Amino acid sequence: MGPAEAKVDVAILGGGVAGLWLLTRLRQAGFAAVLLEQSRLGSGQSIAAQGIIHGGLKYASGLKLGRAAEAIGGMPDLWRRCLAGRGEIDLSAVPLLSPHHLLWLPPGLLGRTAGFFASRAVKSRAERLAPERWPTALQGCPSVGAVYALDEPVVDVPALLRVLSAAGASAIRQIKPGDIEIERGPAGGAPGALRLAHPAGGTVRLRAQRFVFTAGIGNEAALAALVPPPVSAQRRPLQMVLVRGVPHPLYAHCFDLSDKPRLTITSHCDASGRLVWYLGGQIAEAGAGLAREALIGRAKAEIAALLPDLAQGGLEWATLGIDRAEAGAAPGLRPDRPVAAASGSAIFAWPTKLAFAPLLAAEVLALLARDGIVPAGGPDGRAALEAWPVPAVALPPWEEATWTR
Repeated sequence: MGPAEAKVDVAILGGGVAGLWLLTRLRQAGFAAVLLEQSRLGSGQSIAAQGIIHGGLKYASGLKLGRAAEAIGGMPDLWRRCLAGRGEIDLSAVPLLSPHHLLWLPPGLLGRTAGFFASRAVKSRAERLAPERWPTALQGCPSVGAVYALDEPVVDVPALLRVLSAAGASAIRQIKPGDIEIERGPAGGAPGALRLAHPAGGTVRLRAQRFVFTAGIGNEAALAALVPPPVSAQRRPLQMVLVRGVPHPLYAHCFDLSDKPRLTITSHCDASGRLVWYLGGQIAEAGAGLAREALIGRAKAEIAALLPDLAQGGLEWATLGIDRAEAGAAPGLRPDRPVAAASGSAIFAWPTKLAFAPLLAAEVLALLARDGIVPAGGPDGRAALEAWPVPAVALPPWEEATWTR
């Protein structure tokens, strides 16, 4: 007797924010869709995100807003509608860590950047704050010449994952890495079905009209099996820094004339209520090739230079290495927008940035429409997957870090 058969319209492989967002949008459109995750939801890139819904100013290079800034410019408004319960997905239960991410300019850049920040394109995305409105961590700091509130909300990523997964829990299942096999079709190696080892023994053969890969690094093996692959993949490594025990929250970029902030800080509370700063920007980019101790030393020096009033004696430090998995671009560069590429029954999708998850879902839906893929109706194969568990949400980096003083 052969394996049990089940069929859905769309099978999603990869349970980060992009996959979960897509699952919700597919179900809203009437598709019978399932999402399969081999680990915890959000493990990898999603849970490591700082939660900033970028509006593009961090991509200003040489005081010019390029293609990346234009592509991402509409995302904060879309997310704000969702966070208010009026958007395409109801995210009203997701806590807003800060309504605005801030940007501070060192005094030496005030004259050089005056025209840029006064321009119509930038004024619509940033409001200059009077000194009395600056956050406590920046008050009286000699490295701060001006502070702008950006149109960039900061969301609680673990909570975002929990809300998205709760909405789609009946269609989300955890399949152990050794228990899933892609059955290749005859045309170029595109999937024909997924063979899933049943927890109680036997096999379930899951067929779908389309298989969407949103697994980040996990996309690479499936992409390599296609001849020819519809797109290339790349990784861009970085190493974030975590600082525990800081006295005040801060959500801010330290502006630099390159396309990456000198320092990007978001704030989070661990399970014991201790405040953690999560550091990205140039410190994390340069840290990709450094040993942990060397990077922590560099981070201490950078914070001492930028925020000299912060007493570092009682602070704890940790690092987190991340491989950002993306669609291929020119060497060392990131794509300007999300990428969804189709080949037969397979669609490979990367959001590029957390903020782009809604746009990526829209592009996948557009590919389905282009190919005439519509809800098939009839029996829903999700019932055949009930024996598998719903995966838990990944723990945030500050709960699993190895801390040092």
